[in-house]
Amino acid sequence: MPFLDKTYLQFLALLRAGLWGKPENEQIFHPDVDWSEVMRVAREQACLGITIDGLGHLQSCKPDKKLLMEWFSSVQQIEHTNYVQYHAIVSIISKYRENKIEPVLLKGQSVAQYYRNPKHRQGGDIDLYLKDAYDEANAIIGNLPNARGHEETIYHKSFSVSGQEIENHRCLVHFYNKKNQKAWESVMSNCSHITERVDLSNDDGRTFPLTVLNPQMNAIYLYLHLQHHLLQTGVGLRQVCDWACLWKEGEKDIDKELFLKVVDTLPIKRCMSALTWILVNYLGLPSGVIPLDINNRKVEKDGELLLKVILEGGNFGLETGVMDGFVRNRHWNNMKSYAVALRHMMRVRRLCPSEVDAYIRYWVMDKIRTKLRNAQA
Repeated sequence: MPFLDKTYLQFLALLRAGLWGKPENEQIFHPDVDWSEVMRVAREQACLGITIDGLGHLQSCKPDKKLLMEWFSSVQQIEHTNYVQYHAIVSIISKYRENKIEPVLLKGQSVAQYYRNPKHRQGGDIDLYLKDAYDEANAIIGNLPNARGHEETIYHKSFSVSGQEIENHRCLVHFYNKKNQKAWESVMSNCSHITERVDLSNDDGRTFPLTVLNPQMNAIYLYLHLQHHLLQTGVGLRQVCDWACLWKEGEKDIDKELFLKVVDTLPIKRCMSALTWILVNYLGLPSGVIPLDINNRKVEKDGELLLKVILEGGNFGLETGVMDGFVRNRHWNNMKSYAVALRHMMRVRRLCPSEVDAYIRYWVMDKIRTKLRNAQA
């Protein structure tokens, strides 16, 4: 791919080595490497921890000591953040259990279990699914003395608690297109078992039992969460790696025939095929693990577009400026943000046009409603 210069190819080689624990052909790192640029890309994609694991498989080429120490320092911060977040998860779930509420931990540390080195997965918010106790859970966390609530969305209510961002989810997935949403509701109505019990481990040897989505459900959910962000603002390789590691470690627990039935029910096959093409051709996932046909030029072209969007946009599209101005009281003060977001959506529209079109309609109407409410206040 023309836009994949040497730095991107070297970064992807490190990422593969870190993901799977296998050495790469070191010829790609010769005759020279701009390690500062490789590290910059790894930071943009929220993959510093995984790539430093990849560095351990290089024999003849390493960054200089100063840069290596900077890299290690960043990864140590990731490890510390994961340690702190572990205790925050234990605390908030224990608080819910005191009130007979059993949340489902989504993404984050529940997905890190599929990685070779879970503590090197860069985390984000703490996401909890509370289908039958959403309002009660919001009341519990909202009454904590150190909690600060944020604006509620159609997906969740979020809180800041002692430096941790916690999102209570009322639903797993929401499609903006009504037909797509009905199809999803049909899928969910036929799912009787979507969770499993696991032990979340910490560095001090202790474990904490919690409820997470099982691999069968995660194979769909992690993808849909990724697609949701991809179509709206962009997504980084961190989320792509989550899906890859799930399939690599959880393949034996996924009924592929059932998986394909769900894929055919929802408008996701084209975008999912493009992502699978990236996993196989650039992240080293063995062909056939994900049961989709990716051996045609259309999928290849979609995959090339998708990889370019991911690498240019970085984690959640932050490198494009798509999120600039999307903060409280600035919605109408930064039209550049809207222009960048609209351009992004038009680039990826072909991957799922029904959902992109529906989201743009919702987006415009929501901004109008917000403007009217502010004018009346």
